[in-house]
Order: sequence, then structure tokens, then C-alpha cells
Amino acid sequence: MSENKEESIKALEARLYAFVQIVLDEASRNPEFSHQLEGVLLGDTVKVVHVEPSKKKIKESLDVVGFLHEHGENKLREALSTKADNELKTIVRAEGIRKGKELKALERHQMIEEILQTAARRLGQGKSFLQ
Repeated sequence: MSENKEESIKALEARLYAFVQIVLDEASRNPEFSHQLEGVLLGDTVKVVHVEPSKKKIKESLDVVGFLHEHGENKLREALSTKADNELKTIVRAEGIRKGKELKALERHQMIEEILQTAARRLGQGKSFLQ
């Protein structure tokens, strides 16, 4: 086997392992998810189940543009500074600011600044049509 194929297989193996770990971690924390997973993996039939986002995930997301519009930049900065890093990452992903490896490389203050800049830019979009 060529060296390049071996590297590809090792990379695939690492990603699959990480995926399985995430699924197992969620199954250990969430009994409903664990039950659904058990049904799919151990049941006789496979059915497609639509899982609604948890209320926690919905609560974690913040409408940064709306918040900026209503309360201003300083209040948004304060609200973001009270969020945990994983909540900030959720916002960055939800707003489409960064993805994957780019997101992992961001520090806390960088995430907050990028969220603020993106929210301000989006809030300002369309102003030229109002004149």
C-alpha cells in the first residue's frame, strides 16, 4: 500500500474514532438519545427519527444582530463575555463566521471580536436603501 493511502486510512480512522467518541459521550449524558441509538443499532428495523434540537442548544444561541440593534455594542460585548467558550463557538458556527479548524484556532477574545464585527456588518447591511 502506498504511503499516501496509509495516511488517508489513518486520518479516516482517527475521524471515525472521534465521531464514535462523541456519539458515546452524548449517549452517556442523554438517556433519550441512548434509547434511540440502542433502537437503531440493536433493533430489527431501522426507522428515521427526527430529533429536535435540545432546549439547551436553542437557549445557548443568541441573536447577536437583534441584540446589537436593541442594546448596542457595549451590552453585546458584556453578554458575550459572560458566555462560556463552547457557547461562543456555537454562536460563531451558527452565524457562519468560521468553521472547523479555523474555529479551533480562535481564542476567546478573537471569537468575541469576530462576533461583534459580523453583527455590526449585518446590522448595517441595507442602510443605503433607506436614504
